[in-house]
Parts: sequence; structure tokens; C-alpha cells
Amino acid sequence: MFNVTIQGEAAMQREDAAQGKNFLAVTKLTTGGPYQYTRNPMYASALVLNLATAVLADSLWMAAAMMGVPLYLNAFVTPAEEALLKKLFGKAFDEYAAVVPRWFF
Repeated sequence: MFNVTIQGEAAMQREDAAQGKNFLAVTKLTTGGPYQYTRNPMYASALVLNLATAVLADSLWMAAAMMGVPLYLNAFVTPAEEALLKKLFGKAFDEYAAVVPRWFF
């Protein structure tokens, strides 16, 4: 098992080296499309999908367990991301954040 992990990691590193940089520089604040309704459309849709999965599974335990993810995102991930956006875009991000909610509310 350990050997498979080492081989997989080596393969990922080879592919990364062949592709070059994985991330492009952020040059524009996106405010259209789903970003006009929520500042975090991927996180918000994951929350909806998690709750839908729990409803379909008819499991309150699953719903309770899955609520840890958005709580973690809201407490640790989104504040860090928003601090970076504020640093990159300044007043433009402040104006956007004043109008568009972090989640759906």
C-alpha cells in the first residue's frame, strides 16, 4: 500500500512539473453569474448538496455531521480568502461584500 502511495505521489509531481504553474494570477474580481447571489457559490452549493444527501438518506445524524463542513469553512477558510481578496482588490471587494452575502443570507 505504501509503495502505491509513493508511486502516485511521484506521478503527480511529474505531471505538475510538465504542466508548469498550476494557478494563474488573479487579475479581476468576479461579480457576475453565481457570484452576484453569493460570494462563495461552490461552498454554498456543497452545503445544499450535503443537506440534500442527508434528506435522501433520511438521516439526521448525517445532516448533523455534514454541518461541520460549512461551520469550518465559515470560521477558518472564507475569512482567509476574503482577507486576500481585500488585499488584492481593496475598495472594490468591500463594495461587493457590502451588497452580496457570504452565503445565501
